[in-house]
Amino acid sequence: MTTLSQNISMLGTTSNRELSEAQKNQRLTVVEFVNYIKNNPNERVELIDGFIVPMTGGTSNHSLISSNCLDVKHFLRKNMPNCKVRTSDFGIQTKENQVRYPDFSIACNIDGDAILTSSPIIVGEVLSTGNTKKEISMKIDEYKNLHSVQEIVIISQKTKEFTIHRRGIFLVGIKKPILMA
Repeated sequence: MTTLSQNISMLGTTSNRELSEAQKNQRLTVVEFVNYIKNNPNERVELIDGFIVPMTGGTSNHSLISSNCLDVKHFLRKNMPNCKVRTSDFGIQTKENQVRYPDFSIACNIDGDAILTSSPIIVGEVLSTGNTKKEISMKIDEYKNLHSVQEIVIISQKTKEFTIHRRGIFLVGIKKPILMA
């Protein structure tokens, strides 16, 4: 398995080109995916098992909840100055040929020009009505297999609760009610 830094360093040797419809049905490497999203910045897609998969748009509530989670930046600036909150525009490489776009993440020591990482410390997902339990379970498993991840935050719009999965107690989770505007 190549590392993220190896993949990014190879970007200069991979041609920047858009993928045709036929190529979208072929497996891509992370390097090819990065080139694709750089050339198609308005497309909301993830790389799942090497294939480009479209992401659904979020609702106003989804966006509001996600943006409220970004307010931890003041705490980070004081206590963890090398760590920054990232929005859903910043990718997380969860496997060799897999890139997810969580609703928010916190990563440390990331170059300002980076568009993805494989070492976030916190990952957050706001559940949409279309999310299945299987899909969420798969994402949690992917995130917890990243050794850097210390917490995974899952927020439910429907139940107005959030669950925190912490490193070492991923099976337990902590449920707390949330306030929504």
